Amino acid sequence: MDTTLIFGLIITLVSPCLAFAAGLVRQQKMDESYYPFIAIMGVASITEFIRITQLFNYYLNLGLPIGLSIEVYNIYVLAIGILYPMLFYNWGLLRRPAYILQLVIATLVLIWVTEHFVFNGYQLPKPTKFYRLTYSSLLCLFAIHHINKLIVREKNRLLRNSSFLICIGLLFFFIPYIIIEGIFLFNPKTSGDFYASVFEIRSRYNPIIYLIFTVAILWIPRKKPFIQLS
Repeated sequence: MDTTLIFGLIITLVSPCLAFAAGLVRQQKMDESYYPFIAIMGVASITEFIRITQLFNYYLNLGLPIGLSIEVYNIYVLAIGILYPMLFYNWGLLRRPAYILQLVIATLVLIWVTEHFVFNGYQLPKPTKFYRLTYSSLLCLFAIHHINKLIVREKNRLLRNSSFLICIGLLFFFIPYIIIEGIFLFNPKTSGDFYASVFEIRSRYNPIIYLIFTVAILWIPRKKPFIQLS
């Protein structure tokens, strides 16, 4: 196996694990509103570990079915499609009316289930392109809304604001993702060479995004002290 490829796979695995480890170290002292984000980093770490194990086995001809990696990733995108709205809810979005968070999550789950088990003929190892476009577009809208609010409120302290860094990371990740998934959705006969090029590009910039997420975790504010009234 190519040394450059091995190094790239290791970096891809270590990146979310580093962010997750930083979250675990700070968990007891951090603001509890960020807990869903730490869970997202944990899910990402597990997903990358399984995916990279599958890739190593593939290149070493050990014969692990590639469908396993697709199934795990499909469960991953469902999990983060639930956790990210919870994170934005904790930051003050989706609170009015009170049921809007449940409605958003229920809609995303319904789209995911319908696409997998109705349109794809009861198969989990199938790409859910419509679901992925829907949840990634929603997350970009949430991130832009939150950034606008922070620009008004925080002004000169944005780069030390954890939620701002998380939103920037989301936009860097999901805007190219929306473009790519849109191409595959509307042109399913896209060449394998194009897909391979997209995979390589994403593998290169994903560690940068996880680095932003790690810095964001380090800047998460401390848990507010509990004052008991006598």
